[in-house]
Amino acid sequence: MPDKILVTGATGNVGGETLRQLAALSLPVRALVRNRAKAAAIESLGVEIAEGDLEKPKTLEPALEGVQKALLVSAPDPRQAELQNNLIDAAKRAGIRHIVKISAMGAAPDSTVSFLRWHAATEQYLAQSGVPFTILRPNFFMQNMLTFAGSIASEGKFYASMKDGKASYVDVRDIGAVAAQALAGVGHEGKTYLVTGPEALSFADMARKLSAVLRK
Repeated sequence: MPDKILVTGATGNVGGETLRQLAALSLPVRALVRNRAKAAAIESLGVEIAEGDLEKPKTLEPALEGVQKALLVSAPDPRQAELQNNLIDAAKRAGIRHIVKISAMGAAPDSTVSFLRWHAATEQYLAQSGVPFTILRPNFFMQNMLTFAGSIASEGKFYASMKDGKASYVDVRDIGAVAAQALAGVGHEGKTYLVTGPEALSFADMARKLSAVLRK
């Protein structure tokens, strides 16, 4: 029988995509949600639902019962390391055999970006926990461009930083596909994977592509 997999962040972007792809593989999946009332969209996938909260360690033990693997992902939060470490501790006690953590490209203890330091702290804690793990470091999500939809529609413009800087934006569906394969497959333990899109684009490049598609 395939290993049962717990997916945290199951109603979020990457967690939700990973959940859908694992369900499509007909693997036994349990989705961790803080509020079951908000889980209607994923219940239709036929996955098991468990209520729990990374902020409440006692709720994690029942969620991990009978689970062999877990996806670790949560929304950015100044307490991110503490919250994700709660899951790692609970997973260690439960004898989990593999954790796949969604981190971020550029994660480092000395990064000037707080978000990247938070991920680095959890990566280090996970590496020292003794639980077999895989780290996925995706680049910027392509879906972030959707935040510009309003000004593109109303003004034919969007406003962004980075000037001529380029990044290999990646679709969250692709991140979910990599995460699902890391959880479903073998031989990924102890490895760190960078997850990127097919090309590095500046915002000017993206504007040109949008102009071509929109004919505007």
